[in-house]
Amino acid sequence: IHLFKFDGSGKGGAGVVLFGPVSSPNSTRPKLYEEGLYLKDATNNKAEYEGFLLCLKTAKEFRLTNFLIEGDSQLVIEQVQATWDCRSAGPKSLLEEVRSFPHSFRYVGIRHILRCHNKEADALAAEAVREKAPFKRQLGPIVDTHLQINQGELTPPRRTRTRLPSTPTPLTPANPPSRLSSTPFPSPLTPATQASTIPGHVLIRLNEQGAVS
Repeated sequence: IHLFKFDGSGKGGAGVVLFGPVSSPNSTRPKLYEEGLYLKDATNNKAEYEGFLLCLKTAKEFRLTNFLIEGDSQLVIEQVQATWDCRSAGPKSLLEEVRSFPHSFRYVGIRHILRCHNKEADALAAEAVREKAPFKRQLGPIVDTHLQINQGELTPPRRTRTRLPSTPTPLTPANPPSRLSSTPFPSPLTPATQASTIPGHVLIRLNEQGAVS
């Protein structure tokens, strides 16, 4: 399964890197694509959200249906998962853009990671700020894959002392914020149910029409 990593800079840049699947237990992920956005006067939170949205746009452009997204912005990850509420007007509009993103994705797994595991995306955001211009670089073929996870594909967890389970265990479905409890989530990217075939990730299962199944 493909892996996106994103990062945003308060100096006005966002970066995304796409890695391909691991071909064998001892191999590393090939780097397939890099992109940077120059956002000029964007706040850090806006830049982080723009990075997350860029992952979705890139996946759609290359017709990927099964992929993971990792970033070091806990705010963005938790708000997209609906485990944290969003009250600020700026991030709220970007969150709604994420939730209403048109797509045909089947599986989207998202997870917060430490900054030390996000250096590639951070460097791309810094490059966009330095050059004051957006850029794209395709470094290899990008072909959609079936949902198949190998342990070697996973970024180390946030808590390095925590042992990953030998077999995946189901996650308890997240409860929506109380102010939304009487209405359905407006987006297929906000899960009604969560499956865990990937330790540490929240895996959002979607059907071909983009509805939560």
